[in-house]
Amino acid sequence: MATQIFNSRAEFDAREDRAANGVSPEFAIAHPEFAADNSANQGCWNSKYCNRCNRCYDCENCKFCENCKSCKSCERCRRCKSCYDCTHCKSCNDCKSCKRCESCNDCAHGFYCNRCKSCNRCKSCNRCKGLKDCYGRNDCNDINDRKD
Repeated sequence: MATQIFNSRAEFDAREDRAANGVSPEFAIAHPEFAADNSANQGCWNSKYCNRCNRCYDCENCKFCENCKSCKSCERCRRCKSCYDCTHCKSCNDCKSCKRCESCNDCAHGFYCNRCKSCNRCKSCNRCKGLKDCYGRNDCNDINDRKD
C-alpha cells in the first residue's frame, strides 16, 4: 500500500483512504526508505521494517500484526502496546517472548509466557489462565484461575 507524508498524526487519522500508510516529516527524513518499508502494510503510522501489518503505530520489525503500538520484532499480535519479540499475543503490554497470551500486563519483568490469559505481572508462565500478580510465584505453571 502507498505511504504518504502527513504533517501530524491527527492529519493521518483524518485521511480519506484508510488503507494508506503514513509517516511524519521527521520520520521521513530519518528513514528515507519508508515507502518500501511499508509497501505490504495497511493503515500504519511511522512504522519501519514491518511486513503485512494493519493499523499499527510506531512499530519496528513486526509481521502480520494488527492495531499494535510501539512494538518491536513481534509476529501475529493484536492490540498490543510496547511489546518485544512476542508471538500471537493480544492486548499485551511490555511483554517479551510471549506466545498466545491475552490481556497480559507487565510480562517483561518475567519472561517466556505461553498460552496465558488475563495475566498481570507474569513471570515464566505456561498454560495459565485468569492470573493476577503471579510475578515470582513458582513460574505459574499449569495453574487455572489463580487470583492471589
